[in-house]
Amino acid sequence: SSSAAPCFRCDLAALSQIHLANDAARENETDWKLDDVVELHSLKAEQLNGKTGMVTEILPISEGQEARLGVLLPGKASPLSIKTQNMHFLYNRAEVPLPPYEVLRWLPLLRGEFTFGAQEDAHEFFNSLLRLLEDEELKERAGRLQDEALEVNADLTALPSRIFGGLLVSQCTCTRRECATSSFSFEPFRDLSLEITEATQSLDDMLKLFTAPERLDKQNSWRCEACSEVVRARKQMMIYQAPNFLVLHLKRFRFMERGKVVKIVPFPAVLNLRPYLCKGAQGEGGPVNYDLRAVIVHVDKAGYSHFGHYIAFVKCATHRKGEFRWFLIDDSIIQEVEEESVLRQQAYLLFYIRISGGEASQATGSEKKRGAKGTEEAALPSRCKGLGGQVCSFFASHDGLCTRCYQEEHGRPPPTS
Repeated sequence: SSSAAPCFRCDLAALSQIHLANDAARENETDWKLDDVVELHSLKAEQLNGKTGMVTEILPISEGQEARLGVLLPGKASPLSIKTQNMHFLYNRAEVPLPPYEVLRWLPLLRGEFTFGAQEDAHEFFNSLLRLLEDEELKERAGRLQDEALEVNADLTALPSRIFGGLLVSQCTCTRRECATSSFSFEPFRDLSLEITEATQSLDDMLKLFTAPERLDKQNSWRCEACSEVVRARKQMMIYQAPNFLVLHLKRFRFMERGKVVKIVPFPAVLNLRPYLCKGAQGEGGPVNYDLRAVIVHVDKAGYSHFGHYIAFVKCATHRKGEFRWFLIDDSIIQEVEEESVLRQQAYLLFYIRISGGEASQATGSEKKRGAKGTEEAALPSRCKGLGGQVCSFFASHDGLCTRCYQEEHGRPPPTS
């Protein structure tokens, strides 16, 4: 019988399980090593609890005695003798947590998009990796559908879209007073690319620029289907459905003398996305907060874009519930850093996780319909009634509804001219 096709998702899952098991064995057994970084706890000297240090000595164990290690704390000249039961293993400074070759051997699968050994872009790599994971999952599902019946309202999206996927809505509004009709188009996204300009002094400024209204006129005029004329229009892009994980791409590379924008743009540890959601997107009320979990930085030389090095800052959970620590990951080098240092970085990619705001809610019937006067007050659309509540058309030309849903609500096809 032929062996199963190789699977990148399966290999990553197996590697994660192996390393988690190795970390557990380090604490449960006596396999402590030099250069282990540990956290102290449950000591009578309470001022030491919570401090981290490095194992510099494996002390001999006499019969009937508990195992002890020599732990060197920052600022101390000599190590302290600590029982192993009073320490938690964090990582080993001399070991590579995840051997890169386990991931590198899968890069040929991306050969259509990347040149092995060349300088490549981290943002493009992120999207290519998601496409690889998505393609594998969809092919696996296609094989299952040959033997299994599809469940009613089954979720047909792949894991990358469920984790990172959100929905944008673009509203175009006719500026003629007698019309003021709005039309809406929807677009899925897995990351948002934000412009860095002289006017953007913070991440919030960049999001405001992304969602700012723009005027369509002259050579860029818009054809209004309601009044059948080419007119001036107001266009605005907003977030309709917020993702579980928000990925923000700060556009640092462009055609210029050195090719890179080196301006440092401040970004928050907690981001409220509410001001950039369209009306009715997730109901009214409190903030939609996201917690910063990772930052990708392009380390350049003299601001040149055609060569450099990527490093990552990652926020990791500790053994204590609700407690996190930041780590700098630079190839095989891992070291703990303060959050203040992370927030001063020249960020290229930002990864946020949603911590409040709940799921996207269905828009209510009280929202204003087509023909509402005054473009500032015209509400954005209710969602179409597609499979599983999903938008069933990415272009909704009337009342925020696709052709099928417009006909169901009004009893007639939408106007074509």
